[in-house]
Amino acid sequence: VSTATPVVAAATVEVTGKPHRCTRRRCTPRTLRGRGAAAAATAAAAAIGWLAEAPRGAVGQVTWGPGPLNLVEDNDLPNQQRLHDLLRRAFFTDYGTSARQPHALMPAIKAEIADFRQKAETMPSLALAVSMARYHFAWYREDSAEMDVESVEDAANLMYASIQFSGCNRPDMSAELFFQRMCNARWPYAVMMYSELGREFASRYLTEQAATILEKAIAAFDEMKRLPYYAQFVHWQGPYDINFNEEWFPGAWPAGPVWDKSRVPLALVLEGFAEAITAELSSIVEQGLFDSLHFEGLRAEGQDSAPWEGWRAVELMAVDPKGANVWDTVACKHAPQTCGLLASRPEMQGCQHPSASFVRLRAGGRLKPQFGAAPRLACHLAIRADPGTRMSVGNQTVAWKTGEVLVFDDTFIRQEWHAGVKGERYVLQLTFCHPCEDSQRHLYSPSAITCPAAAPAPAAPAVAAAASPAASVAGVPTSHPGTAAPLGVQPGDGSVQEGAISVPFAAAAAWAASLPELALCRELGEQCPPDTQHGGPNPLSALNTWNYALNNLKAALRHARVDVDPALLTAAAQVQAAIQSFLALPALDQFGPIVASAAQIFEAMLPWLRQQPPAQVHVAIRQQQPAVRIPSDGRTTLSALNFPLANGLAMPAIGFGTWKLEGTACYNAVRWALELGLRHIDTAEAYGNEAEIGRAIRDSGVPRSELFIATKATSVALGMADPSYLEAILAGQLQALQTEYVDVYMLHAAGVKGDQLRTVWQGMERILETGHVKALGVSNFGVADLEELWSFAKHRPVYLQNIFKVYKPGEQILSGSPLSLLQWAQSQGVAMVGYSVINSWPHMMLPLEDPHVVTIAQRRGRTPSQVLHRWCLQHGIAVIPKASSRDRIRENAMLLDFELVPAEMAALDGLATLSESTHDAVKPTWAPDVFGLLQPQALPPQPGIAATPSAVQQPGVAQGITANGQAAAGMFVEALRDAQCRRDLPEARSEPFSLGGGAHRLEDCQAACAARGQDCNVVTYYHGTGYCHMFRSCQEQQPAGDGAVIYARAMA
Repeated sequence: VSTATPVVAAATVEVTGKPHRCTRRRCTPRTLRGRGAAAAATAAAAAIGWLAEAPRGAVGQVTWGPGPLNLVEDNDLPNQQRLHDLLRRAFFTDYGTSARQPHALMPAIKAEIADFRQKAETMPSLALAVSMARYHFAWYREDSAEMDVESVEDAANLMYASIQFSGCNRPDMSAELFFQRMCNARWPYAVMMYSELGREFASRYLTEQAATILEKAIAAFDEMKRLPYYAQFVHWQGPYDINFNEEWFPGAWPAGPVWDKSRVPLALVLEGFAEAITAELSSIVEQGLFDSLHFEGLRAEGQDSAPWEGWRAVELMAVDPKGANVWDTVACKHAPQTCGLLASRPEMQGCQHPSASFVRLRAGGRLKPQFGAAPRLACHLAIRADPGTRMSVGNQTVAWKTGEVLVFDDTFIRQEWHAGVKGERYVLQLTFCHPCEDSQRHLYSPSAITCPAAAPAPAAPAVAAAASPAASVAGVPTSHPGTAAPLGVQPGDGSVQEGAISVPFAAAAAWAASLPELALCRELGEQCPPDTQHGGPNPLSALNTWNYALNNLKAALRHARVDVDPALLTAAAQVQAAIQSFLALPALDQFGPIVASAAQIFEAMLPWLRQQPPAQVHVAIRQQQPAVRIPSDGRTTLSALNFPLANGLAMPAIGFGTWKLEGTACYNAVRWALELGLRHIDTAEAYGNEAEIGRAIRDSGVPRSELFIATKATSVALGMADPSYLEAILAGQLQALQTEYVDVYMLHAAGVKGDQLRTVWQGMERILETGHVKALGVSNFGVADLEELWSFAKHRPVYLQNIFKVYKPGEQILSGSPLSLLQWAQSQGVAMVGYSVINSWPHMMLPLEDPHVVTIAQRRGRTPSQVLHRWCLQHGIAVIPKASSRDRIRENAMLLDFELVPAEMAALDGLATLSESTHDAVKPTWAPDVFGLLQPQALPPQPGIAATPSAVQQPGVAQGITANGQAAAGMFVEALRDAQCRRDLPEARSEPFSLGGGAHRLEDCQAACAARGQDCNVVTYYHGTGYCHMFRSCQEQQPAGDGAVIYARAMA
């Protein structure tokens, strides 16, 4: 129930006796229950008047909302979120309506925390919740700026207890689980709380207590640094070196708590406008509006400062914007020049954590220690400095100077205080985009800022925790680069920057069209039989190959920027349409004509294709795709990298597959795999090699407890054996493998349906209950098969093993599902394992030979096999490569000492669209159009402005092209890529020069220019940020990043 608007609500009041019901206006608190300080809780209840209908003497816990908190014992993150939400609502109930009682429910909050602290003694899953509750709401003693040392010490101890409860102290925890359990937030907070408590004791000259606590701080820091995740941060020598920006941009320069402001253009702009900003803030203060504006928008999480009114912010940006304009706030109406300036700055746009506020710090006030939410930087323009005011950031302490800007990294430990006895300090506080974010790099000089080779994706969501009162975050500000943005990116050869990559469309088209197996399928016969089960030359694999070749041909033509005979494009489209008709309803008499037409196109085009260099393409990086952060330091062992299963098992992410390995070859291969450190072995009833695997495991001497063995039931799954034989089949497999249990037992395929599948799965569930199987899984199931199984399964699979290759990521034949198989599995908490990552089966094209893959492998200095398996791992998919030689087994396991940057991942993701897209649709339907396959054909270079061969067509560029291939008068054509018109030539600029801010569409930019007639003939559009600059002419150009493209109007 909202605490902001009075409502009529019915709520259950749970007490130690009989439940009662109440109906009253603003019945927001729902419960008084349990133990605690009776007087405090009763006083709080009386303050808001909601105890009237509860039995006399009922005191204790305040709970909110329509139902109970639903605390759980096996997962502490939901408990923390629920308790935090509960207490924050109570903390801000009626906040701002009474100067005498700013936090009316504070006594009840303290009682609530005490009650939960007592419960935590017997319920360890509450340790995190109570620790963060103390941090948020009990850091200071009531009505003072003095640290509550008992509360903070308890918070630190409980945070460390939560680390142990969640397993965050285990060196063998997988990277994915490390982030899922918020370990990368728990450790910094534990270290920070111990460190700040030790400093507090030292400031009180309590040397013995200080030494004891600081020893705990150092011990916790050292234990944290020994974990694999933190080994990469070699510069962290103590607690005050911890920061979250370095997780996003390892190796970026400059680094450190306080930055040289001369490297940051925004700082110089603010100092230039300091007089106007000061005048607007002074007007607000003189009119007595500062406090009332403070209550218009609050970013605070709880007791972030002390005492009340000691530290206070007026938010200029909307905390919870109802419209598109975040600057449409009451405060901005009183500071229009300040807000207008900030709204125009690109540093405040295109990222996650911008904020702007005027901040007052009064004598005796403090802002408590905290971490800011990465990635971002912060700055203060000191409007009125005051003696005695200081700020510590990391291990540096700084003071403000009126009219000057401080630039700092607030993802270090930061706090502020005013040690004077009178006076006030005012600053304009901004948090703005980090210079290494994709949307920002073009704003900074390469000599001023050095960034990693690839910028990160948005961070994964964080749990409720602490944030700066001026930070737009609820919860622990640990936005980690997680998953979609790999950490530790190694600088490449310069060809992969800001989403740009060399893509060999022409070479791939020529390769696919010239495959020897494809030549065997010019017509049906003995060499190309109409049998699709076993791959190789057959009608379906042949037509899939031709489709891949045609899509690469079209992409090569478009990116080459040459005049193309419309008849060629029409012929390619007709062949692709015919291919789709055949695949939908095979008619063997149509196979020959389709192949003849495709072959005729390539006979004409092969000479041209073989002369073309790779295209320079700005690929659309799929930042929204979650990918597991996989170590790339070369120090992580194979056994240390595990993916979690939903039932708690840890599955080694890199395993060994044994399909088609038999006899001595199988025995030797498994022995070699185990000797090289692999601990995940995959087999199946149908492989006929379980006895050899069992002997190899026995002879290796590796303890069974260190192994993860997965096998499959084949005959029952395919309907070749009655479900009643399932237990007997498993018994035989266990005997052959010489083990009492397997870690995962799978159905090998979705061969049976309906009631028969239900019967088979019930047999699998009975096996699970015997203990001879630790987890259930399925293999070769599509989305529809899984949804059928989900509809009745009592024990759902936690493991899914399917084909996963760049052409067929998850399914051999597309199902038409709006979700990919990986997306579906992730949404259901199912771990996915990919097989046939490098094989041509069941098709013709061998990914190991594809020029797209080979080019990336050469750039990385790796083999194609390693690149393909690393691609899977970075998508969070375990791999089980098979090999029969020791050297190949070793090669396939060497995946943890390099990393694919986002542009390379996107390019490999795009191969599925090159494989599956048709003449009129991008497929798979769930895949983004990474390469712009359905965008218009690019125009040849226009006279008057030099065109570059690296240009790539963007949406809307070629609209208005006439039938003869020329641009209609008044329409815009792409003239130059990675460049901008010079902006410092006033006679060349159109007025107004821009549309204001970013996030504009190209079509809007071009339309605005066209509306100005002869005053605008050229635009520079930045595809990365949506900025638009308009010019009368463009005699001089400059190199530019951020997807800059110059478009010129075609003249009659």
